[in-house]
Amino acid sequence: MLLRVSHPPLVRPYVRVVARASLLHPHVTAAANVSTNLLALSSKFDPRLVTLSVIIAMCAAYAALDLAGRTSAYAGRARLARISGGALAMGLGIWSMHYIGMLALSLPVRVLYDLPTVLLSLLAAVLASAVALWLVSRPTLRAGPVAAASLVMGAGISGMHYIGMAAMRMPAMCHYQPWIVAASVLISIVVSVVALLLTFRLRGTSSEFSGIKIASAVVMGLAVASMHYTGMAAVSYFPSPLMEDISRAVEVSSLGAVAISIVTVFVLGIAAITAVLDRKLSAQAQHLAASQERYRLLFERSRSPV
Repeated sequence: MLLRVSHPPLVRPYVRVVARASLLHPHVTAAANVSTNLLALSSKFDPRLVTLSVIIAMCAAYAALDLAGRTSAYAGRARLARISGGALAMGLGIWSMHYIGMLALSLPVRVLYDLPTVLLSLLAAVLASAVALWLVSRPTLRAGPVAAASLVMGAGISGMHYIGMAAMRMPAMCHYQPWIVAASVLISIVVSVVALLLTFRLRGTSSEFSGIKIASAVVMGLAVASMHYTGMAAVSYFPSPLMEDISRAVEVSSLGAVAISIVTVFVLGIAAITAVLDRKLSAQAQHLAASQERYRLLFERSRSPV
């Protein structure tokens, strides 16, 4: 007698994956049969790494506010060079926050990361940052470009997050809650609007450590972190045979998270110091030009007949 088992809709895709794995790799059949109970893997977050990721997000936001003021002061190739350098620093900061937040998640299985996919997620963060810096360096800020840039930035930040999630290589499958995923994308778009408006508003601030700039960086950092952890809340992990290619995958430990943080803070620090020096040199150049103009006027008046 044959017994036909009807699986609920959520289970059917997983059963097909397990069946295909059993045909291709008979040695994993036993492990697959054990995992058909679909009990989600237990997971927890390391509060220290979560805190570190939020701090990194705030540092990246502060660097963005500081760099925006310098990109708007230049034109041509000089502006393009500063946008490129600033986008790299900002993108690295956002990407670092994301991966530290992912490493804060502890699962009872070994997790590897596919290196090309990781680099692709970094590229998405850099491109989103470039769009932001390009827009806020313009003389005016209109509603249409803000809306378009916010969609592009939101797509870039969300893409970075979910591409980074796709880089995970582990004996488990990810199941996403669509409405939470949609909420995370919406948050990324709203965060982009707020970031653009704050950055444009504060780009003319001359002080390196103004209270409003620090407060804005804190708000932006918390907003970026909220998008990330909303996206992390959208996924559950279920046991599954490891079928993906791991030839280019690497394992990142807690020590690696600290190393990522150190490199990111170093790059953001270099960007901030460069912006401060650039601002001081520009101020000195303006003061010198004003002095030369004043002496020129005095000289012309001294030559004029009385």
